[in-house]
Amino acid sequence: MGTMAETARGAAAVPLEEIVTFAARAPSVHNSQPWLWQRRGDALDLLADWSRWLRRADPDGRDLLLSCGAALHHLRVASEAMGWSAVVEHQPDPEQPHLVASVSFRPVTAYAEAADELGALLARHTDRRRFAEWPVPDARLEAMAARGRRWGALVRIVEDESARTSLLDLTREADRRQHDDPGYVEELRSWFRPGARDGVPPANVPAGLTTVPQRFPSGDLDDPAAVVDTSVPGIPAVLVVATSSDDALSRVRAGEALSDMWLQACRGGLVVVPLSQAVEVDETRRELRTGLLGDLACPQILLAVGFPSRADVPPPRSPRRSVADLLLE
Repeated sequence: MGTMAETARGAAAVPLEEIVTFAARAPSVHNSQPWLWQRRGDALDLLADWSRWLRRADPDGRDLLLSCGAALHHLRVASEAMGWSAVVEHQPDPEQPHLVASVSFRPVTAYAEAADELGALLARHTDRRRFAEWPVPDARLEAMAARGRRWGALVRIVEDESARTSLLDLTREADRRQHDDPGYVEELRSWFRPGARDGVPPANVPAGLTTVPQRFPSGDLDDPAAVVDTSVPGIPAVLVVATSSDDALSRVRAGEALSDMWLQACRGGLVVVPLSQAVEVDETRRELRTGLLGDLACPQILLAVGFPSRADVPPPRSPRRSVADLLLE
């Protein structure tokens, strides 16, 4: 039997606008925010917005579906903190290719852990500046991996430094191949812009050397660590998120895992930089699958993890589309 508070909430309307506002904070490829939410009474459908598909960077739509999965997990976190449990049905109608999931809500008691999760959601950001030099403790990486595995993802912590170096080299090779395509370069530039509600502003991208390979042009973000230390950055911790198959549902679940892992990192004072380049290029993706994963799993994304060099000075917030743009009647 539910509590009186749950009964009262059950008679009230679900605060869909507020929940979608929080879900809109999810990470996405190039901050493209390729999702829409369609209201059905007190329920929602998550739709993939293929008009925002990055055809050159993401030719098979993997990143787009990962992004939608991250938004879906953000929605779960937000609704739980507001006293509503999200009941998710993934891909309920195969005849509707835009439909990612349907979500209904039931009232629940909001616990302190849910508020902590929401705090991590609000604090989450992509900090592309150089990481601090000290290593991430194994226990924190394992805590991240455990959160990802809750969603059915196969999460591997790459412990060997030479293997991590090889993964970063593979990322650079994929980036080089992508930049050989003039269409890719033009697409990248179209999302690297100030003053919009989406994309990556130059103010969010540092100039000079960074800990991980940087796909965007040099930006305007000050990076004191790079000024003080002009040597080649160290090798960060790397986690590989993979799935047992490579269908659309697997990609969405990998996005949910990514979001959960990232929020776990935030609670531990860590920063995460997603690296998707090596999975976007056929040749490097095959090398990842056969070389690192022994042809036993399908790579979805790499995560570089470290401590921020300046936790007291976070980078600017990336822009977000408004609820009016995202919530359809």
